[in-house]
Formats: sequence, structure tokens, C-alpha cells
Amino acid sequence: MDFKCYSNKSDASLVASKTHEADLWERVLSLEILIKEMEEENIYVNNEIEDLHKTISKLESDVKQAEDDKNTNISSLERALARVRALDSLIITDLGNDVEPSSDP
Repeated sequence: MDFKCYSNKSDASLVASKTHEADLWERVLSLEILIKEMEEENIYVNNEIEDLHKTISKLESDVKQAEDDKNTNISSLERALARVRALDSLIITDLGNDVEPSSDP
């Protein structure tokens, strides 16, 4: 505040009022800057959240695809095992037909 000599109380009051008003405007501007920074930070955070949601969706899709692939592979292995067992059975049957009974008592 100014420490000048004023001719009357109203002059001093006017200067004090103007100084107070300037301080208030400075605070308002500081708050507006802070609000703007917070809005920008909020936009950044929202973008990060959106990116995380996309990443989560992609991971869920990848897990689903991996489960589908696993189930397909298991089915393929089960079919291959069934074919091996069928061939094994045929080989054993064929070998059994080729063996002549022994004449030894």
C-alpha cells in the first residue's frame, strides 16, 4: 500500500480500494490459469484412461483368441490321438493275423 500523505480520508480509502481490487484481479487471473492447467491435465488424464481402456480391450481380445487357439489345438491333438490309437489297433490286429499259432504244447 502507498504511504503517501493524502489530503483526506476518502483519497486514502480510494487508493486502498484500488489496491485491494488489483490484488483481487491478480488472484482471479491466477485462479483462471490454475483452472486452465487443471483442464489440460484433466484432458491428459482422460486420454490416458481412454488408452488404458483400449489396451484392456485388446488384452481381453488377445486372451480370448489364445483360449480359442488353445481349444482348437486341444481338439486337433485329441483327433490326432484318436487316429494314432486307431492305427495302433489296426497294427496290433494285423500283427495278430500274421502270427501263426505255435505247435508246441
